[in-house]
Amino acid sequence: MSNLPDEDFRDTIGTIDEGGKRKFIFPKKPSGKFYEYRKIVSYVLLAILIANPFIKVNGNQFMMFNIIERRFNIFGFPFWPQDFYLFVISMLVGIVFI
Repeated sequence: MSNLPDEDFRDTIGTIDEGGKRKFIFPKKPSGKFYEYRKIVSYVLLAILIANPFIKVNGNQFMMFNIIERRFNIFGFPFWPQDFYLFVISMLVGIVFI
């Protein structure tokens, strides 16, 4: 009794049958309640992403990344390149305490 693995293990290609013809693989369409929840969340996130340029907070856009002028509005607050460390620190604090 040896504990050696079988020599035929993964010795064949999974998409070819014994006759040498191709076995086609057809993916199964996802279904279920979690898939439906995921679709709803993705639609909501896409709607938020599309609506962000049109939402104004204190006269500033809700989200704006203007790379040419080096101005970033995040949640309505303008951040200039010299203020970027404040944004990084606030994101780290948010990640740690959430």
